[in-house]
Amino acid sequence: MKQGSQVKSRLSNLLDLPARTSLAQAMARRVVTSLRAVKGIEDVRLLAPTPVLTGMTTWMRDRGAGLNEELARACAALPDRPLLVIHADLPFLSPEDVEEILAEAFDTGVAIAPDRHGEGTNALALAKGGARRFAFGPGSLGHHLGFWPQAAIVRRRGLAFDLDTPDDFAEARHCASALVSGRRSGALPFGRCDRPVRADHRGRHKGEEGKRV
Repeated sequence: MKQGSQVKSRLSNLLDLPARTSLAQAMARRVVTSLRAVKGIEDVRLLAPTPVLTGMTTWMRDRGAGLNEELARACAALPDRPLLVIHADLPFLSPEDVEEILAEAFDTGVAIAPDRHGEGTNALALAKGGARRFAFGPGSLGHHLGFWPQAAIVRRRGLAFDLDTPDDFAEARHCASALVSGRRSGALPFGRCDRPVRADHRGRHKGEEGKRV
């Protein structure tokens, strides 16, 4: 989770730094709350430069080496057990979304939740130990499928919608139960987003209603 001037920097033309910080923390809290509501998740760790959401997570210091290197370093210090890596900027995530990707991972060994553009990776679940390779960044979905071609692809609205750009912010406002008032407000009223996620027929897919798509 980025902090300081880097937090949600692509929204800087819409929101000032305090508003962006508040927005990022609200989304992270939504993600952490959803994770903690799922039975079987024993520990929630948050990678960030400084402690955040203390009392809800175990802090893992981000030393600024880049996400993939930081994840590799963090995993080296963790026991050999199932792992879920999930971004902290998913404003519509629910416990049901988390349960779905975990169930698929235990079925196939690996499950991936793409972003709604079908290019990035918003969550990666590994049910077994062994080599843990990460390729987050541009085109990460293709890279991760190259590592694990048998992976289940889980497409759910809460997992697919990450908020980074002004267009994302506008769509989140549209999906939310009430509109944000004021151009520089960061008080996004998170609710459910019922707009469909684009289907991209690559790999083994799991849809919103538990059906193959």
